[in-house]
Order: sequence, then structure tokens, then C-alpha cells
Amino acid sequence: MKVLYLTHQYFPYFYTGTELLTDNLSRYMRMLGVSTEVWAYNLNELKEDKIKRTNYKGIPVTFFSHHNKDFSRDWKFFRQNSLKKDLISDLLKESKPDILHVTHACRMGDIIEAVNKSGIPYIATLTDFWVLCPKASLIRNNGDLCSGPDRGNACGKYCFKNLGSQMTKRYRDIRDYLKEAAKVVYASNFLKNVFERNGIDTSNWVNIRHGYNPMEKRKRIKDNFYRFAFTGTLQPNKGAHLVIEAFKKIINKNARLAVYGEFKHSQKYSNYCLELAKEDKRIEFRGKYDHTKLASEFADIDCIVAPSNWFEPFPFTLTSAIAFGFEVIGSKIGGIPEIIGEENTKSLFNPGDINDLSEKMALKLKKGKGSPSGLFYEQTVEGEAFKYFQIYNYVLGK
Repeated sequence: MKVLYLTHQYFPYFYTGTELLTDNLSRYMRMLGVSTEVWAYNLNELKEDKIKRTNYKGIPVTFFSHHNKDFSRDWKFFRQNSLKKDLISDLLKESKPDILHVTHACRMGDIIEAVNKSGIPYIATLTDFWVLCPKASLIRNNGDLCSGPDRGNACGKYCFKNLGSQMTKRYRDIRDYLKEAAKVVYASNFLKNVFERNGIDTSNWVNIRHGYNPMEKRKRIKDNFYRFAFTGTLQPNKGAHLVIEAFKKIINKNARLAVYGEFKHSQKYSNYCLELAKEDKRIEFRGKYDHTKLASEFADIDCIVAPSNWFEPFPFTLTSAIAFGFEVIGSKIGGIPEIIGEENTKSLFNPGDINDLSEKMALKLKKGKGSPSGLFYEQTVEGEAFKYFQIYNYVLGK
């Protein structure tokens, strides 16, 4: 069996949850005797052939680049003439996959269409809302949270004015994409419910939670400081500014805050966070971290905070943090309460409420270092991969 993984971006250029999912599956499938390959989009300018063949730590990877580098068109599901159809056809004949697994469809509609026409079955994993929402975030241009596209009408009204007809076409395209998939996999019940409320048939959907790597062992650095950490992307919807402001309200010389994340995603917002933190020497910006080595990367961290103020479906770092025994605090929004547990009120705060977050952080600080979190997360990467392996076999009739 050969599985071709298709995603919007990949290591070593981007390190987020979807890339980690893609990489984990491509490696663990090989342990099960499955041949794997990754096709991904490359945000960097490529040469005339518009593809780049490479190998990432043993996984063969083909990077694509569109002729048109206008990323304002990323909302489109199909970008006509963006990749030569004969090029895609030739690459498919060379790759000879038995099944296509789409871990993120952004910029990949043309390839998905070509694969579908060739008769190769595909499954789709939904890690965010991009398929449903052109902005991927369900956040309107004015900052309000959105309940969904309303068959494209809401997109044209609130975010993409003068593109109403194209938004309704996009909705039809994504509806067909999900309907024609052999299986659609989701981790968050919240995400599934949003799709159902927007008229999407979920009868062929399967729930598989993201896994953590049990081979990693948490190595604690012993000192007198209690460290909180923000580990999301430095963008407004992830809420780094909220945890910075909440932390500043805590008067304790032994409290520390480590802010992880690269500035490249939004330099303006990153500068804003730096400005918020500049008067408090207890706050440290640490840049990017290795998603594959969370337990060792966060050796001196006591509590990981997920202060999202958008409908975050199922953050990877939060699941791993709980599995490795870290204390966690998360906002009561999206799929976060599913991970932490609605009943664990001391680990949840009202989204956007700085005072509530600060109080929850103070409770963790009072509890002290090394105390058991009382939370559990059992899905391993190996278990996750085996569930996908079963789906592949089912789809192929094995």
C-alpha cells in the first residue's frame, strides 16, 4: 500500500500542528509496512519547473509552487491554471499512490481534483476551518466570531464583499469535496458540529484524536521559579497578549512567563506583545520550538496556557502537555474544553477575560511546582496512526 499525503505546508519551513500530524503519520505508517510520500506547497519562489524534489529525514517530499504567487487568492478552493495539469498527471503516474490523504486542502484544490478524476480514493482530515471558512478562523473582518458561511452568503456580506457569487461557488466546491471523500476525519466534536450546522453531511465522518509521542520523557529542570508558557502562533486570535497582561497582574517574584513563537507571522502584533512585556523583566520571548520534542523543549515549564479567543478546534500542544503531566489553562472556546474537560473549572477561563485568566494563573502558582495536574490524555501517535491504517484498509477493501 502507498499513501500520498497532501498538505498546504510542511517541515522544515513551517512547524505547526498540521505539519506535525502529516509528518507523524508518514513515519508511523512506514512502521506498519506502508510506503509514504508527502506533497506540499512551497511559499518560496521556485524555478521554472515549479516543483522541488527533496527528502525530509527519510520522507520523500515534493514541493509545489503556483504560477500566480498572489496569496490573497488562497481563499479559492480551485485556482484555475495554477499548476499544469499534465505536470500533476505525470507526477501521479510516477508516484502511483493507492490512496490520497489530504491533511490540509489550502492551495491544493487542483491536485485533489486531478487525483479524484484519476480514480484514486482520498480521505480528508480537518485540523482547522479553512475548508468551511475562506479565512480559516471563523473571524469576520470586524473581529467578531462567525457561525459559518451560510452557504457563502455570510462570507460575501462580512469578509469578501463584491465576491458574493464566488463565495457561494466556493461553498458548493467544499461541500462536494467533503461528500466525495471516502472518509473525513476530525478530532474535535465542536468542529464537526459547526460543519453540521452549516449544512454539511457528516455521515462518512470518523473521530480520531491527535496523538502524542510516548517515547518522549519529560525532563524537569529544578529551580525556584514557577514558569507559565504561551506556545501558540504569535497572532491576535491565539491570544499571547492576553496571557502577557494576565501575568503582569500577578505580583510574585518567583513567577515567570515564557512566550514561544516566531515574529514572522505578524510583525505588527509581535511588536505589540513586546511592548506589553517590556516593563516586566519576568517575561521572556524564546522564539520557535521543536514540536517533535515538547517534553524536552519545555523542561523548565510548569504550566502551559492556551488563551485562544477564536474557535480553536483541537490544539496539538495542549493535548501533548496534558499527556506529559504539565499543568494547563485554556479558554472556554472551540474544542479546548473537550481536551481539558468541562468539569475542570480551575483550568478553564472565560475567553478574552484577562482578570479571570490571571486568577486561574494565580491558583496554579499557589498550588506550586511538581503538583499533579489531575488531567489525563491517552491517545498516542501510534494509536492514532493505527486507526488511520484501518481506515486506509477499509477504503481500499482490504
